[in-house]
Amino acid sequence: MENWSRELAKFAPTLRVYRHVGGGRTPRPSEIAKADVVLTTYETAVIDQPVLEQVRWDLLVADEAQAIKNPETQ
Repeated sequence: MENWSRELAKFAPTLRVYRHVGGGRTPRPSEIAKADVVLTTYETAVIDQPVLEQVRWDLLVADEAQAIKNPETQ
């Protein structure tokens, strides 16, 4: 996620980026929806699915494709 944060800051500095990770992440979909870009991990997305599914997403980019294409994952 550090790389994504650096690249966004460098190439799209006006975008509002929210890092949805760690113990301080918000449980409020309305707060998440304020961001232009939300960075999170596959594991966090699975845990926070009830919150994240309430956000209207225009685009989803999955950098952890090895976890998503695995038929044993949730």
